Amino acid sequence: MKQMIVWAAIITSAVFGSWSCGKKHIPKNVIIMISDGCGYNHINAASIYQYGKMHAAVYERFPVKLAMCTSSASGEKYDPQKAWQNFEYVKKRPTDSAATAMSTGVKTYNGAIGMDMQKRPVPNIVEQCEQAGKSTGVVTSVILSHATPAGFSVHNISRDNYEAIARSMLMSGLDVIMGAGHPLFNVHGQPSVSPKFDYVVSAENG
Repeated sequence: MKQMIVWAAIITSAVFGSWSCGKKHIPKNVIIMISDGCGYNHINAASIYQYGKMHAAVYERFPVKLAMCTSSASGEKYDPQKAWQNFEYVKKRPTDSAATAMSTGVKTYNGAIGMDMQKRPVPNIVEQCEQAGKSTGVVTSVILSHATPAGFSVHNISRDNYEAIARSMLMSGLDVIMGAGHPLFNVHGQPSVSPKFDYVVSAENG
């Protein structure tokens, strides 16, 4: 598997775990948590670092655990045997952001944000929640217009169209948008000599 998706376990545990004791309980909130680029070995390494052994993390005790393959539709399917045999394979054939595959269930070309192989918008889980009358939001530790938060909220043919993506997110049905990377400050939190508006809607462009 290219990627271990922790959020799948969170969702299934929240939904199916609520049927315990013969009683039906509808969860009030569902939170999808994504460890970007996380795989089985990352989970094992984190468990060993924190607890001194594997399979000790709390989410590994969830009653339902699922995984998914998020390799792009336009590339070669991930082959774990080749990865073990030749590390150059791992470096040269990584999938792009898996946000579209995770949020829509549709595999697509590298660089797509909520688009299929024909560059047509495909509905994501957040939009489906909004249609059901639910409040939605994205919170990220990176720039808000980066691929993962964008893939759960808007549609664009390229993840590199940061300003257009930011504009779309601000005009979307999201109730909450939180991200990092203030254009007026550098990575150390100090005022930047040369402000960069690459990832957000700039004042100069309205």
